[in-house]
Amino acid sequence: MASLLLLHAMGSSGRMWRAQLEAFAGRHEVVAPDLPGHGHAAGPFTMDEAVAKSRSVLADLSDPLYVAGVSLGAAVAMRVALAEPERVAGLLLSGTPLRFSRVVLAVQRAMTALLPIATTAATSARLTRPADQRDADALVADVIAAGKRTQAQALRELTGQDLTPRLPEIKARTLVCCGGEDRANLASARLLADRLPNATLRLVPGAGHLWNLQRPELCTDMLTELVEG
Repeated sequence: MASLLLLHAMGSSGRMWRAQLEAFAGRHEVVAPDLPGHGHAAGPFTMDEAVAKSRSVLADLSDPLYVAGVSLGAAVAMRVALAEPERVAGLLLSGTPLRFSRVVLAVQRAMTALLPIATTAATSARLTRPADQRDADALVADVIAAGKRTQAQALRELTGQDLTPRLPEIKARTLVCCGGEDRANLASARLLADRLPNATLRLVPGAGHLWNLQRPELCTDMLTELVEG
C-alpha cells in the first residue's frame, strides 16, 4: 500500500479530490489537507507554511510516498519534493507556471480585489465545468470561504518565484499534466517536462485548468499509473 498526498488549487480545498479519495479508499492511504487559509485551515497563506504543513502530513505517512498537486498545489508539491528528496517517490504536477510573472499576477490581484467574491466563485465553477455537481457546489463554497484575502496572499507569495534552476534536483518520477485548453500553462508544462530529469508530459484534450474536476476518472487513472506503475 502506497501513500498519496493530494494538494489542491488556490481558492479550493481538499474537497476537490473527492473522487480520488473515494476511488483509492482501501487501496492506498490518501490524504488531502487544506492549505493555509483554505477550507478549514487557518490563514494567512504563505508558501513556507504550506510546505511546512504538507511536510508535517508526510511525517505520518508510510513509504512509498507520492505527491500530486494542481495549480497552487503543484507549486507546493515541487517544493515538498525538493525538501524531502529521499521520501517522495513520484509526483503528479498539473497546471502550474514555472515562472510567475509579476505583471500577470498583478492583474490577477487587481481582478480579485475588484470583483465580488461570489462572482469570482461562480465564474470559477462555470469555467471549470466539473463533471459532478457536488464538486461544482464545493468549489463555489470553498472560493467564497477562502475569500479575497487568501487569494491575494497566495498571488503575492507566488510573485517573482522561479523554480527552473532547481528542477534538476527533483529526481522523482513525474507526470506533468495540463488541460489542452489551459493555454496559459501549456508552455510551462512542456518546459517542466523537458527540464525535470524523470518526467512524462500528459495533455488532456478539451479540458481546462482544473481538468481533474472535469475528468475525475482520468485523474484517478493517471494517479493509479503513477503509484501502481
